[in-house]
Amino acid sequence: MLSAIKNIANETTTDLDMSTASKGGEKYLLPVGTALGRLVEYIEFGKQPQEFKGEKKDPAMEIQIGFALYGEGYQKEDGSPRMISTYRMKLSNNEKSKSFKLFSRMNAKKTAKNFAQLLGEPFLVPIIHSTNGKGTYARIDLDNIGYAIDPIRRTEYPVPMPNEDVYRVFLWNHPTKEMWDSIYIEKNNFLQETCLSATDYPNSKLEQLLKGSVPSLEAAPENFNENFNKNFDEVPF
Repeated sequence: MLSAIKNIANETTTDLDMSTASKGGEKYLLPVGTALGRLVEYIEFGKQPQEFKGEKKDPAMEIQIGFALYGEGYQKEDGSPRMISTYRMKLSNNEKSKSFKLFSRMNAKKTAKNFAQLLGEPFLVPIIHSTNGKGTYARIDLDNIGYAIDPIRRTEYPVPMPNEDVYRVFLWNHPTKEMWDSIYIEKNNFLQETCLSATDYPNSKLEQLLKGSVPSLEAAPENFNENFNKNFDEVPF
């Protein structure tokens, strides 16, 4: 699944080049510190309503990324990783946007053009604590995330590769049933519900997928573009 998704990502996801400026679980508080991680989650939610200082803005594509974490306090007793995701954020390649700055920090090799192309890559994931009305929670310090490189040896840290069943990926312009199923949550299906609430859901590839008109992941990557372009017009971001 991962290799097929990354091949699709190489063809483009939202058609936005991010390299150029312009499942529920246990309650566990991750400790403050730096974890080793692999990028295992990238979800595009379609265009969502935007607001800034009480003023409504044009809807924009929103995304969420997440990591499988390893290291003491960051993985379970059986060695499997714990997971952490970011908040939803507007996808933009404006040089001042949060998503562009984050992508630039994560794209250390300068070979990717979108987040999906970074799936499976190793990162140093700094974890900090914040508080709200419900108590203390752990979140990613996005300003200090970095590629998992040993600064002395200049080699990658040995970050385990998680099983493919932990990946949650949904590409708005190139959806497949496998991707859609990967973001389903039985008790609180908020990921799929957010996608369905997108302002550009009507006549979208997702709507076509749910009506049975989009090819499955098995068609990718060799025949993906041929099958895709044969049946559908491109939907620009």
